[in-house]
Amino acid sequence: MFKYAFSLTFRRKLRTLLTSLGIMIAVMLMTFILFGMTDLEKAILTQFSSVFKPTDLYVSSRDFSSFGRMTTPPTKEQQEQEEVIVNGEIKSEIEQIDGVTDVHPMFMISGFEVYLEGDDTPYPANFIQSTDLPGDDEMFGSFLGDEPILSEEGMFVSTYVPSFFEISEEEIVGKKIVLKSVPSSSFVSGANRNEIGREYEFAVQGVVDSSSDAFWINIDRALDILVETGGFEDEEEYLDLV
Repeated sequence: MFKYAFSLTFRRKLRTLLTSLGIMIAVMLMTFILFGMTDLEKAILTQFSSVFKPTDLYVSSRDFSSFGRMTTPPTKEQQEQEEVIVNGEIKSEIEQIDGVTDVHPMFMISGFEVYLEGDDTPYPANFIQSTDLPGDDEMFGSFLGDEPILSEEGMFVSTYVPSFFEISEEEIVGKKIVLKSVPSSSFVSGANRNEIGREYEFAVQGVVDSSSDAFWINIDRALDILVETGGFEDEEEYLDLV
């Protein structure tokens, strides 16, 4: 039987060649697919990790999904959920959770147009983040500047900012960034007299490799601005109510 099968192989040379070629192509395609899927998985994980640090978790007192359209019908159970204010007490509770190594408070400021000195075009994103982390912390990826600790009048900018204003990262360090209050563009929002005519100036201390946010300021300075623009009596009242 073996001899007969061997003779058939050489008797049908073309068929044998085509069959062998088909098997080789199938093996090569399967190899490419397997290696390709592995490389694709690595690429996705790398991109996700560069934007969202796998070990970082952001906790907010607000439901950010409420800023968009509702994707599901609301229920009374959702409405009756107790509102949680992220204050010092909540911060302490989070610090006691197993696996948590550090907890850093953050504030976000909106309602301002962001300008570079000498340029009349505002930056597209007007959300200002605040932090007590140094610029060379792993959260930022990389840091270019002389002083990694934010002063009350200092600011970190992402690598996107000098690119937008068409200057180098080295040139933007030391330049002024101006925040100018603007009236709300939403037809459902009324004017807030505490926000009208407000203007704040910061000096760029460094450029960080952070694609998730464009501007970072000192957390104490951010709290001062939120108290002023919100019409609160002091920082304690703001932290207790917001």
